[in-house]
Amino acid sequence: MKTALRQKATAMRTDGWSYNTIAEALGVSKSTLSNWLRALPYSPNEKVKERIGAARSKSAEIRQQSRLASINRMREAARNELGNLSKRDLWLLGIGLYLGEGSKLHEQSRLINSDPEIIRIAMAWFRESCHVPNENFSLTLHIYPDIDETAAIEY
Repeated sequence: MKTALRQKATAMRTDGWSYNTIAEALGVSKSTLSNWLRALPYSPNEKVKERIGAARSKSAEIRQQSRLASINRMREAARNELGNLSKRDLWLLGIGLYLGEGSKLHEQSRLINSDPEIIRIAMAWFRESCHVPNENFSLTLHIYPDIDETAAIEY
């Protein structure tokens, strides 16, 4: 009986089936399969590859959702803790942004960032702390060839 199961397990593994599939099909534990099949090289078949790909994709989606939820919780906690920015807070934040993301070129001050919220804060800093009038602002959008122009502009 065990010899027949072991031969079936070996045939299934050679055909590219995973331990889970073999264990389920033959009613044998994965630890037993590991003992029987450890010397056999493994190359998953197409069905296993599809299942693994779908599982990885689902796992990545769940991790992404979890990460975004965590970021949103942190943002909300920060908003609650900080409250409204004072003039001094905006001044210090703007200086930090300008030091990290800004430059001065040809008598123009620039701040480059892909996050619209950072751009809004920087513009508020230029307006309120540096007294730059709206007519002195210009925006430039750099779009790579593989990016949808309309979506980038809307973003």
